[in-house]
Amino acid sequence: AGIMSAANSSMSGSTVASVPNPGTQWNAFSSLVSVRLDKNNYLLWRSQITSVMKSQGLLRYVNGYFHAPPEYLDVDQTKPNPEYDTWERADQLALSWIMATVSETILPQLISYSSARQAWCALEQQYASQSNLRIIQLKRDLQNVKKGGMLMADYLNHVKFLYDSLAAVNHEISDSDLVLYTLNGLSSEYEAFITTVTTFKQLPSFSEIFDMLVTQENRLHILTPPSYNNSDSSTVAFVAQRGRGRVNFNYAGRSNFNYARGRGTGRNGGHNRNYN
Repeated sequence: AGIMSAANSSMSGSTVASVPNPGTQWNAFSSLVSVRLDKNNYLLWRSQITSVMKSQGLLRYVNGYFHAPPEYLDVDQTKPNPEYDTWERADQLALSWIMATVSETILPQLISYSSARQAWCALEQQYASQSNLRIIQLKRDLQNVKKGGMLMADYLNHVKFLYDSLAAVNHEISDSDLVLYTLNGLSSEYEAFITTVTTFKQLPSFSEIFDMLVTQENRLHILTPPSYNNSDSSTVAFVAQRGRGRVNFNYAGRSNFNYARGRGTGRNGGHNRNYN
């Protein structure tokens, strides 16, 4: 079903704020709203556009705080109300920002609305309930995520994408749960790694697991002959020791890979990493 008609704002008078400069504000707006609304990302889109509109003084025109003042000052409608002109310019600026950040498939559904408030309410009515279903789907996808044939870095970035998608709509998953979901999606060739990691007194952070798993994948490729695939022969023997804030992995008595876990580093273990 298409967007249902949204209720109009009441036309009671109010003090109207000054209109932001369109040119100056557009540069800030276009650089901060990085997503275009589609049927799957309403909550992410709303989060971004709400923050930017609030910072530019336009959110009050979409949330119903500023109602339209009378268009004329007299009953004969001969004296235009300057406050209405100010309100209308700001409202149309807000409407143009909304329309500029929706996908081409959604844009035609907004052409019948003349105010930012009408368009905002219509989008909320159409997509809010669908977004709740989207949250449920994201949680299910994260809980059942599988590496399959993906490269390890691609798999981990996919896991991080699901996590970030939930965090963007205020449904955060704990870092320890994220690590467990990640490990659960690995194939049997990583069983030795999983067994060792899950016996730690404290699970590594996702940032640490990211580095550890990419290293483990590289070692498996080195130790597995290209002519056959024998997970038993390719399993890396390693001993994990956790002590005094450091994790040491000894691969078959060869190189040491150290992952620091200093105190007070937060849930990401002090790693500021770009996963994209």
